[in-house]
Amino acid sequence: MAEARDEKQDDAKNEVSDRELHGTSTDILLAEEQEEDSGESLPSEDWQDSIKTKAVGTREGFLDSNPLTMLRANWEAAAWAVILVVAIVSRFYELGARGMSHDESLHAVYSLDLYRNGSYQHNPMMHGPFLFHANAFIYFLFGVSDATARVMPALAGIGTIVVTWFFRRWIGRTGALLTAVLFLFSPSILFHSRYIRNDIYIVFFSMIWVYFMFRYVEERKLKWLYCTVTAMALGFAAKENQFMSGTIFGVFMVGAAVWRWWTGQEKLRDSSFGDIAVLLLTLVLPFAAPLGHIVLGWDALAYSTTQDLARSAVLVLLMTGLSAAIAYWWFGPVKKSENRAGSPAGSGREGRVTFANWAILMALFWGIEILLFTTFFTNPVDGLATGVVGSLGYWLAQQEVQRGSQPWYYYIMQTLLYEFVPLFLSLGGVTLLTHRLLSGKWLSPASAGKDAASSEGRQRDGGGKSATDTGTGASFARPYFVLFLAWWGVGAWLSYSYAGEKMPWLTTHMTQPMALFGGWWGSEVLRRIDWRRVRERQGWWLLGLLPALLFVLVTLAGSIPGAGRDVDSLTRSVRFILALGLMGVLLYYGYLASLRSGWRLTLRLTAVTGFTILFLLTIRFSYLLTFVNYDMATEYLVYAHAAPDVKRALEEIETISERT
Repeated sequence: MAEARDEKQDDAKNEVSDRELHGTSTDILLAEEQEEDSGESLPSEDWQDSIKTKAVGTREGFLDSNPLTMLRANWEAAAWAVILVVAIVSRFYELGARGMSHDESLHAVYSLDLYRNGSYQHNPMMHGPFLFHANAFIYFLFGVSDATARVMPALAGIGTIVVTWFFRRWIGRTGALLTAVLFLFSPSILFHSRYIRNDIYIVFFSMIWVYFMFRYVEERKLKWLYCTVTAMALGFAAKENQFMSGTIFGVFMVGAAVWRWWTGQEKLRDSSFGDIAVLLLTLVLPFAAPLGHIVLGWDALAYSTTQDLARSAVLVLLMTGLSAAIAYWWFGPVKKSENRAGSPAGSGREGRVTFANWAILMALFWGIEILLFTTFFTNPVDGLATGVVGSLGYWLAQQEVQRGSQPWYYYIMQTLLYEFVPLFLSLGGVTLLTHRLLSGKWLSPASAGKDAASSEGRQRDGGGKSATDTGTGASFARPYFVLFLAWWGVGAWLSYSYAGEKMPWLTTHMTQPMALFGGWWGSEVLRRIDWRRVRERQGWWLLGLLPALLFVLVTLAGSIPGAGRDVDSLTRSVRFILALGLMGVLLYYGYLASLRSGWRLTLRLTAVTGFTILFLLTIRFSYLLTFVNYDMATEYLVYAHAAPDVKRALEEIETISERT
């Protein structure tokens, strides 16, 4: 079986067909079925992309290229173009139609003050300063209106979808497309992409943060750390729940570094995961000054007296010194027996981060924070106090207040109402990931080498060594990234459910990792469907079976026969009997089709059909929420809004003023 599989892969690689380059090779799918039956490992689908990488080195003329390859490539580009167009329209269409909610009105007014008068003082109650600076800039460019007040959130919502394209290296082309579509029609993300709140900025900056963070994990290049730190800084200047995200990310990086050290894959000090973990900790440690206030019994929200400011300053300086000490221990001088990469000589790894590099990264992070919190030094003392100490201090205190008084299962209810598709997809991903982890194929040195040898991350460094040889590249990071998505989702669910304050807009922060993780699992299901077998064995019956059965069940539920002898009762009885007979016929032919196709293919086709139906429902719910019931309390994502009468009254006043 192994020889047959190798022959199929060799033939496929030699042909370099379009089908292989785009991940739809039937041979690979059949081999995967054999893998599942035999329990043997098979290289990832992404070895096909390594063929494409090799082929890139050979320059071909236009007439020498395969038209089918160009057509397939154009279909992927066309799909992304359609997604982008729909994203722009859905985010900007009638952006000013909805009246301002309570929080939106505060954000719009204080942004207006900054734009007109240059006056803004950071207040932790309204979260970070990024929103106000961004909105003031939009007012400067396009003027002041309800629509322009929501331009930046709309751009962040579009940017979130665009950034998904870059995640193809870890979740595949199909996975990235599925994730982008989930973001596109997600009720919570779409609604808050047209809403002046900080949460959509957090979603956007988190996407960038995660992308650059794992690019560093892949290549250990300093440029990725600069990008990571910039995204981090903007996120922390946007809203305080980045502390939750940072904790979730940091704990995973520590776990990954310890795992690779424990299994003998690399030294702890050589770990790019360890670099990220230490960097995250040391950058944000000064923000932890309120914890010192709590331990010492001081008020973290007291800034009115010189003594209060002096206490806060001392704690911040102590935390900064602790950050520098930890950074020097990790990024400081290395042994002479190690090369600059921090790895044994000849490993080919990128240059190791030095303490001087860390100091620059620290200055970059806090330079952005200080500029925004002090409103470009127009509010230096109070801005630093409220920003560095008050940000975390205020929201730690608010968890005991429990504004909204929502129950612990609040997000379960919200997700089942609006975000059931990414929820169910991610649950499917958990089952697959658990199976792979228990099989021992993931995260082990042997499996990492196999995956690396077959993936699109098979790149060559300057010394002619492959990414496999150096333990870097997309293939190295891919299994860790998928595991990270699962960890991120679980961490978000636990942390936000445990927090005292639960609000509808926070649903976006659970939807984001679920959509990414669910997109990966959806692509895994789709690429394992052998469409040639579906066609040859009449598996199309299975695609239409579930919708037909649902239709019959609805008919049965509405046609329960009564005891009367009137025409209506007889009609219901006849309809019930016919529907019951039709259901029997459908089940029979579905059974025959499943016998021909096999139970694995039957389950996969049923899953595709089921999720398609649920996704169509999601589109409907998203449309009703965003464009019909956007200011009605009948929607559970609508919170602290004014009724539509306010907007109607304003329109009537404008009409009367124009006539007079």
